[in-house]
Amino acid sequence: MKNQFLFWSIVILFLFFGCGRSHFPKYLPRLYPCEITVIQDNKPLADAIVALQFTDLSRPKNGQLWFPMGTTNNDGQAVIHTNAQYDGSPLGTYKVLVSKTKQGPSKYGSPPPKETPQYDKWEELSSDEVRSWFGLVEEKFNQAEQTPYEIKIQKGKNKLTVDVGKAVEYRIKE
Repeated sequence: MKNQFLFWSIVILFLFFGCGRSHFPKYLPRLYPCEITVIQDNKPLADAIVALQFTDLSRPKNGQLWFPMGTTNNDGQAVIHTNAQYDGSPLGTYKVLVSKTKQGPSKYGSPPPKETPQYDKWEELSSDEVRSWFGLVEEKFNQAEQTPYEIKIQKGKNKLTVDVGKAVEYRIKE
């Protein structure tokens, strides 16, 4: 549960700070390109969040903790960015965490296509409604103690393909 909290905290950080690029800070270590490909049911998994978690959380220097992560495209590929804005990841060994979620149905029905007046109305009606969330990747792939995947970021390009097994859908406990 603690790692799930850490993972979702990272996701929120990613979403909050991921809107722009800024200067490369002096305190940030050198970053190396990293691409993770995610497969589910023998097909690329789009829109999954891939996060790298240091295997040794005491490793970061200067009290800084880096958050390398990315989101998969339609080909299942996630280009990793550190702190949501700097291309690549610092050197080190990381557990690879994969998550994909969807929000449960609304009492107002399924959403119409985005960028339509109907969608705006649906979003307005359902915005205050508390809905459940569902996990679409086995929970073990979202927990550092259970995920079988690790990557050692080295100088040069780093690539890894992870297979998260069969498609699942389970209610995320609140």
